Amino acid sequence: NEEILALDSLNTKQTAIVNEKFSAEIPQQQFSADSTAQIQLKSYQPNELVYSYSTQKERLALFSEIYYPHGWKATVDGEEVSILQANYVLRAAMLPAGNHEIVFKFEPEVIQTGSTITIASGGILLLLLIGGLVITFRRKSA
Repeated sequence: NEEILALDSLNTKQTAIVNEKFSAEIPQQQFSADSTAQIQLKSYQPNELVYSYSTQKERLALFSEIYYPHGWKATVDGEEVSILQANYVLRAAMLPAGNHEIVFKFEPEVIQTGSTITIASGGILLLLLIGGLVITFRRKSA
C-alpha cells in the first residue's frame, strides 16, 4: 500500500520507488546526476531484450517492462544480476559503472523441465523400439 500511495506524488523522471524487499541490493538511497550516462535498446524479442549502456558510476536503471519474477533472468556481460521491482509494476536493475550490455531473457524452469522430460521420454521410447526389433529378429532367426 505504501508503494502505491508513494506513486501518487512521484516525479518519475528523477525518482523510483523500489520494493523494500530489495533494499539490501541497493547500496544507496540517492544517486548523483550523470548527464553522460545513457542506455539504448539494441534488440527486442518477446523472450529476450538486449540493452547497451554507458555510465561513469554504478546506477539503478528502471525499465519500462512489467516486473515478473518467474522465469526472467538478467545478465550484465554474462554475469547474472538481480531484477528488482520498482514503481510497483516495473523492473529495475543495479548496473555497474562502465560500458556494458544487459540482457533480459525469459527462461522459465517449467520449459526446461518439460524439455528434459521430452528428451528422456524419447530416449526410453527409442530403447523400447530397438528392444522390440531385437526380440522380433531373434524369434524369426530361431
